[in-house]
Amino acid sequence: MSFSRKARQALSLPPHIVIKKIFQIGKKIVKKKIQRKKDYRTCTYSLDFQFSDELRHYTEPTLRESLLQYKDTIDYITKHFCQHEFDILGSGWILWNQGICAQGVGGFHYPTTIFNAQSVKVSLANTQEHRRILTLISDNYSPIDWQRDCKSGYRWSEALWHKDNTYGTLSGVDVKVPWELARCHHSVYLAYSYLLSDTQEQSEKFAKEFCNQILDFIAYNPPRFGVNWVTSMDVGIRAANWLTAYDLFISYGYTFSDDFIKIFTRSIYEHCLHIMNNLEWSSDLRGNHYLADCVGVLYCAAYLPCSPQTDAWLAFSIQEICAEILLQFLPDGSNFEASIPYHRLSLEMTLFAVSLILNLPDDKIAALSHYDHTLVKGKPTLLSSPLPLYSIPNNIRAKCTQTPISPDIFSRLKKAISFSRTMIEFAEEIPQIGDNDSGRFMKLTPEYILKDTILMEKENSHTHLLSLAAGIFTDSYLNRYNNDFPLETLYTKSLNRPLRVEVLEQGKDTEHFPDFGLTVFKKSRYSCAIRAGSIGQKGKGGHAHNDQLSFCIAIDGIMLCTDPGTYLYTPLWQERNRFRSTAMHNTLAVESMEQNNWVSGPGDVLFWMLGDTSHAKTLEYSANHYSGEHYGFGVPHRRTLHFSEFEIKAHDLCTLQKSKSLHFHIAPSWIITQETSLKIIFSHKDTNVIFTADSPIIVKESLFSEGYGKVEPISQLIIPMTHNECVWSLTLER
Repeated sequence: MSFSRKARQALSLPPHIVIKKIFQIGKKIVKKKIQRKKDYRTCTYSLDFQFSDELRHYTEPTLRESLLQYKDTIDYITKHFCQHEFDILGSGWILWNQGICAQGVGGFHYPTTIFNAQSVKVSLANTQEHRRILTLISDNYSPIDWQRDCKSGYRWSEALWHKDNTYGTLSGVDVKVPWELARCHHSVYLAYSYLLSDTQEQSEKFAKEFCNQILDFIAYNPPRFGVNWVTSMDVGIRAANWLTAYDLFISYGYTFSDDFIKIFTRSIYEHCLHIMNNLEWSSDLRGNHYLADCVGVLYCAAYLPCSPQTDAWLAFSIQEICAEILLQFLPDGSNFEASIPYHRLSLEMTLFAVSLILNLPDDKIAALSHYDHTLVKGKPTLLSSPLPLYSIPNNIRAKCTQTPISPDIFSRLKKAISFSRTMIEFAEEIPQIGDNDSGRFMKLTPEYILKDTILMEKENSHTHLLSLAAGIFTDSYLNRYNNDFPLETLYTKSLNRPLRVEVLEQGKDTEHFPDFGLTVFKKSRYSCAIRAGSIGQKGKGGHAHNDQLSFCIAIDGIMLCTDPGTYLYTPLWQERNRFRSTAMHNTLAVESMEQNNWVSGPGDVLFWMLGDTSHAKTLEYSANHYSGEHYGFGVPHRRTLHFSEFEIKAHDLCTLQKSKSLHFHIAPSWIITQETSLKIIFSHKDTNVIFTADSPIIVKESLFSEGYGKVEPISQLIIPMTHNECVWSLTLER
C-alpha cells in the first residue's frame, strides 16, 4: 500500500485510533525481527514434538460403487497427478517438476531454470532435518517445484522466511498459482484411485505417491519458510485436505509406516501452530481468510490427540467459527463480501466445519468443558471454559449428543443454504456477481468437462453445497442432491435421524435478498438477477465490482446476458480493474467515471474501493416489476424493468450531461444471427432472442472469464444514450 494511501486512511480516523494503530504496527515490527532472527538460527521443525496416540479417524468409508461413476475422470486426472502435472487456475496441464518454457502472462515471462532438487537449499538450520525426511522418499520419485509460478516462470525461494516473501507487484507474476497447488486439493483423488485399483500393485502405487508428495512438501517447505507459509488461509486448507486424504486411506485399509505417521502428525501440529501464531484477524475487518484459518485449526485440533494445547485450539476454533458465521453471513443468508463465488467458498468451509463439529467423539466434546483458555495467546481471546453446549435439533444429523453450535447458528446456515439454492436454480451457470478467484476449500467430487478435447475442471459449480448441507440437515429437498454428489457427506453418510423436518423454505418465483442487494425473477423460460446493494466488507469493497443495476439473464437455463467475471488479480492490475469496472457490466457507463472509485496501480489497492459512493438501492419490486437506482455518478441512474412471460421491457434514465452508454455482455454460447441498427437476434441451438432499442445498437468485442486465469472473447452491445433515457427490450421467439 502506498504512503499516500496510508496517510489518507489515517486522516479519516480519530487521533486516539491512529496512535493505537501506530503502537500496534511498531510492536509487530519488533516481534517480526525477533522471530525472523530466531527462525534463521534454529531449526523450525518441531523436533521435540511428541504424541503417543495416533491421529483421529472421522470419515465414513466412501463405497466403491459411489466412486465408479467417476472412475474414468479419476483415472485421467490421477494419471496427471502422479506425473506431477497439474492444471492450476487456467494454466492447462503443466509438468511441475522440470524446467519448462512458461507461456507467460500478458506478455511477461521470467527465466525458467531447470528445477534440480539436489541444488535446492533450505535454510541452514533446517538442512539436517530436510535431508533426513528426503531419505524416506522413494528413490524413483521426482520432487515437485512447490515454489514456482509455472504460468509466468517466476520462482520464490524455499530458504526465505515466510514474512519476507514479496508478491503482488511484479507484472505477470501470480502468487496464487503456487498457493493453489500447495493447497493439495488433488490428494483425495489419490485415495480414490487407491480404492478403485484392480490390483494390489496399483493400489500401492497411489498410496506411495501420496506419501511421497507429503514428504516432498514437508522437506522442501520447512515451517515458516518459502511462499507456501505466507498466508494462514492456505496453510489451513492444505492441512484439511491432507487430513481428509489420509483419513480416506485409513478407511480403505491402508497402513502407513511409523516413520511417515510421525512426520505427518508433526507437520499437522506445525500447521496448526503456524496458523495460531499468524491469524488473519482484525478487530476492524476480517473475511474468508480468517474463516479459513479457524476451519484449518479445527481440522488439526480435531484430528490431533487430546492434550491441553490441542483442547484449547479446538475450543478456540469452534468459538471463532460460530462467531464468524453470524458475522460473515448476513441475515438474508448472503455473504458480506458482496460476491457470489466467495459465498460459495465461505459456505463450503462452514459446512465442512459444522459437519466435523457435529461428529466429534465424546472426549473431544468433553474437552470443551475443561480446556485452559490461557494457552491461547493474543487476540482474539479464548473465553474461559466451558463452551456452552446445546441439544442436537431433530433435523440435524450428528454422532454426538450435544453440540457447541447454537440454534441461531443453524438458523443462519439455513438462510445461507437457501441463498445458494436460489443461485443454483437460476441457470446452468451461477451468476458471477462480484469477484471470482475459483477458490475452493475441498473438492471431493471430481467435476470435469471436455473442452477442446481436453478434460478441464468445471467452473462455477455450486450444487455440491446442497449435498454438503444434506450431510447436516435431514431435508427431502437437499437429499435429492446426494445422488449427484454422493461423496460430499463425508462424515455422516450412514447417519439418519428418525424425525425428518423440512428445513428450507419453498423457493419463490421472485426472491429479494436485501442485505446483498439482489433480486431474482423466475419465469417459465427465463430468469433474471438484478444487483443493487452495498460494496460489501463493511465498505472496503475488496471483492465487489461496479455492477450496480447490472443484471444476468438466462434463457431456458442458458446464460444470455452475463457478468464477464474477474480474470486475474495482481499479475495484470490493469485487467483486474478493467474486469471490475462499470463498463464491463450490464449497466449504464459514463465516460471517465466509475460508480465507485479506487486508487489505480498494483498491490493492495486492487482490493479496496474508496468508499461506497453509489448508494444503490431497490426502490420497489413485485412479481412482474423492478425499479432501482444508484448515485455513483452524482446524479441518479434509475432502471425500471417489466417482466411478462416471454419478454422483458426496460427503461433507463440518467440526466447527467456527459457521454454515457448502456452495455450488455453476451455469453459465449450465443451467436448473433441477424443485426440491424435497432434490432439484434441472438441464437442458441433452436432458441432465438430478439433485442431491440430505441437508439442505434453497436456490436463490439469484449472479454469473458469463466474462472480465474481464463479468458475468451464475447460480444458486447453498446447503446450510446444521446438523450437522458433509453427504452430497450428482450423478447423470446415462440
